[in-house]
Amino acid sequence: MENSRYPKFTFTWLGAVTLVVGLFVGTMAVSLFSTFWKVVFKENLELKDWFLMVANSVGFLTAIAFLTFLL
Repeated sequence: MENSRYPKFTFTWLGAVTLVVGLFVGTMAVSLFSTFWKVVFKENLELKDWFLMVANSVGFLTAIAFLTFLL
């Protein structure tokens, strides 16, 4: 098991902060896109059925990406 090609990772407070920051950045990106869409196209995307799924997916994926690629 010592020759594993996967590095050992210990989840610390830095990992938790990275996850929260990644979630915040992803959520802000979706919010800014939604605001842009409201201003330019005069249509509220937040009332669509799929918007909540997309917003959560983007938020969690950016949190995972931040944890994976920044630490």
